[in-house]
Amino acid sequence: YIWQGIIATKDKLVLGFNFVIGQGDASLWYDSWLRDGPLCHKISFVHFLEVDMRMRDIIYNDSWNIKQVYTIFPYNILQALRKVDLVLAPTVPDQWLQLLSFFNI
Repeated sequence: YIWQGIIATKDKLVLGFNFVIGQGDASLWYDSWLRDGPLCHKISFVHFLEVDMRMRDIIYNDSWNIKQVYTIFPYNILQALRKVDLVLAPTVPDQWLQLLSFFNI
């Protein structure tokens, strides 16, 4: 019964968490830093020169630096990236945090 309850409330629970890009070590393509799964599942292919790309590789001055990426991002993915808060915290690892705990509430 417990697991059924967790599964039933998953969508609401997810809203209480945010991915914090700390040191930028998470894989841009293969880690689940988006709310609905890895980025590699949302694009046609990952350019072979970029398979090892990390989050820190495309963040410059607290903004997405998509221009340096060879992989083609569909428009809906670009829109989704614009909604991601780039909360950089170089003293912590990249991780999902409960919003209340991140802001010490």
